[in-house]
Amino acid sequence: MVEEWKGEPEESERTTDSARLEYGSQLELILTLVSYAVGLGNLWRFPYLVYENGGGTFLIPYIIALCTLGIPMFILELGLGQLLRQGTVNMWVRLGLPRLRGAGVAATWTTFMAALYYLVIVAWTIFYIGQIAGSFSSGTLPWEDTVPGYECENSYFMVDSTVADNTSLLFDIEGTNLFRKEAEHYFACPKDGIPTKDTTPPGGFTLIQHQPNSCPGKASVEYWNTQALQKSERITDLGGINGNMLITHTITWLLLYLCVFQGVAVSGKLAYVTATLPYFCLVSFFFYCLTLPNAGAGVLFYITPKWEKLLELTVWQKASTQIFFSLGIGWGSIVAFGSYSDRTADFVGHVTKVALINCGTSIFGGFVVFMILGFLSGEMSQVNPCFKADDISGLEAIGLQGSGLAFVAFPIAISRMSGKFFWAFTFFIMLMTLGIGSGFGYLESIVTVLFDSGYTKDRPRWQVAGAVCFTCWLLGIIFVTRAGDYWVKLFDTYTTVVSVFLISLTEIAGMMWVKSGTYEAFKAKVHKMTGRELPIILAPLWKYVGPVYIIVLMVLSISAFDLTGNKESGVEVFPTWILLLGWFIGFIPVIGSFWTCFVEPSNLPEDPEETLTVELTAPLEAKS
Repeated sequence: MVEEWKGEPEESERTTDSARLEYGSQLELILTLVSYAVGLGNLWRFPYLVYENGGGTFLIPYIIALCTLGIPMFILELGLGQLLRQGTVNMWVRLGLPRLRGAGVAATWTTFMAALYYLVIVAWTIFYIGQIAGSFSSGTLPWEDTVPGYECENSYFMVDSTVADNTSLLFDIEGTNLFRKEAEHYFACPKDGIPTKDTTPPGGFTLIQHQPNSCPGKASVEYWNTQALQKSERITDLGGINGNMLITHTITWLLLYLCVFQGVAVSGKLAYVTATLPYFCLVSFFFYCLTLPNAGAGVLFYITPKWEKLLELTVWQKASTQIFFSLGIGWGSIVAFGSYSDRTADFVGHVTKVALINCGTSIFGGFVVFMILGFLSGEMSQVNPCFKADDISGLEAIGLQGSGLAFVAFPIAISRMSGKFFWAFTFFIMLMTLGIGSGFGYLESIVTVLFDSGYTKDRPRWQVAGAVCFTCWLLGIIFVTRAGDYWVKLFDTYTTVVSVFLISLTEIAGMMWVKSGTYEAFKAKVHKMTGRELPIILAPLWKYVGPVYIIVLMVLSISAFDLTGNKESGVEVFPTWILLLGWFIGFIPVIGSFWTCFVEPSNLPEDPEETLTVELTAPLEAKS
């Protein structure tokens, strides 16, 4: 006899659990998983990581991490959820390892804290959609430098001292008021970025200021910081609540509530929209971008490898960590989705499809992003001689990193396109649906854990979902203050720095190391319920490769105290005590789960019929 498997009564194993909702079809499950996994990170985190980590070279460690870590962990989480029909906490009770349910508690805490700040990004997109609609009649997008009453600030240039006073030689005074391309050899550029008022010119050059009549970069940055975010100077200066963002923040959580208040009966249907609409938008962008001038320069940057980057450990670390973010491993949502699936479904096949779609989307989206960046680089080269049309690396000066890619760089490029209002609506609606698709995955995980725990068994689902959404809305108000962008960065940097790695490591240990026979029981159960064998490669990947990989990633991720890049920026917007708070945020899931290792669960099955002893040495009937 091999290890017993905890679960539902054997006679009900091939039938629907009437007490638990299920997706209407396996297509709904796949679309929900795609909607959850394909999120905002596919269009800004992944492209930026490619941008700063060797272009096409980055794809090599990314694909290796996908095959050796991402797909195996995805299979494990979806399989546990499907066969045990429990959320990320209670699955450990059914698995016969109740003291490890702290990993589920940590996953729930992590998901809860991520939902607080992640959905604020959706609020930002709704704000932009509203602003675009409001400016349609004027024919000018609100972040353009041609908005009535907007004046470009002085720009700074380093020019040859012998012609520093000859303005008409350097600039087209009677026309565009921009620098003359034929005078480009008179201008010098700093090693990184563009000149500012604090730039020291090299010998023989003079720093001058000039007011152009076209400044798309500055106009977009200023709109993002002063109009949209109303951004304060540092994280400790909250500056009051941003009224516009509070409204869109409220709309966001009302939308999320409508997505989750009836569970997968509603969210499964919504996945048809949230999983497919972004692809319509992305494909539309792709074909339009093929017609943009200088788009090829962006594609060339994207696909050109820098082989020396393969020797840098940080490149492998970032590629592997991106897999956790991209697929949603260690958050508990995948387990929750699996728990509402048909127990006889081929979850291994589902994982393969979803993982390939997700990572294929990142790569395909990269082409779209880099074509637009190539176009933008060409446009900016007409404004400032320090932007080179064939080198997109200078775009960091206008906020390429993180949220700046979506709310600064893309809007600049869109404002220069024909049909700009259509593309602006398309882009921000795409971002909104991507964010909501991932967002209801977070909430579904949290609500599932609450129901499975038994603490909310006397409450209808709409009340529990409402309480969760209201709590998230209330705690999320700090992200719609004038320091909200800083708080988003702090939470985004530290929330998952420890927890997702620890959770995944515990899941692997629970399957392969803690209790002998668990893996064999799981493998036999998979064969009995789905009619297929687990791929033989999974055992060594789970038992040996996964633990080593995850431990190395965790060590690398916590190797520095300041993970925000605060010191390198030259402006200390995150004081030391805030960084300490960031680390505390990162360890909240660990602290919250620690006590469960020493406390017996209160919801262990009392009825012997609620546990199942599977005689694994007996012949097992395959799925019919």
